[in-house]
Amino acid sequence: MTYKMTLSIFAAVMAMAGGTQDVSAKEANGMRHFKFDKIDVNADGYITRQEMAAHQAAKFTARDANADGAVSKEELKAAYTNHVKKHQAQGGKTYDAAKIERRINRMFNRLDANADGQITQADMQNRQDRLFERTDADNDGRISKAEAKALRQKIREKRKQNQTEG
Repeated sequence: MTYKMTLSIFAAVMAMAGGTQDVSAKEANGMRHFKFDKIDVNADGYITRQEMAAHQAAKFTARDANADGAVSKEELKAAYTNHVKKHQAQGGKTYDAAKIERRINRMFNRLDANADGQITQADMQNRQDRLFERTDADNDGRISKAEAKALRQKIREKRKQNQTEG
């Protein structure tokens, strides 16, 4: 899978990296949808693990339409389709059904860590923990706006580089 293709996948987890560490395609994609102020519920300018976990849990619950504790591919497809419709209504890109299906398949396969056909909170928590550690560049247990901003800039640079290469 190319970097350019991966960037187009909707992130189900805020995937972030920071400091001098490399930004992977999956992390860069998640950062595109990262809304710092929405996650920083106490508005102190930092995102803690607890704030990120609460945000992710709410997103997971919203996607788990039948409340069985797991997100199926069908539930993910419904959530992603709603996301695309909202994005299009705001003047965003239009995607055909085949492209949406490919994105959902890639996203689901990436997030279903144990390949059991469902995405669980455990799948999401493991990913979230790794990504939080990579984002917290100064290892103070929280993500600052500066760390998030630095990552956004790094992503923009990497996108430009990959667009010129491929």
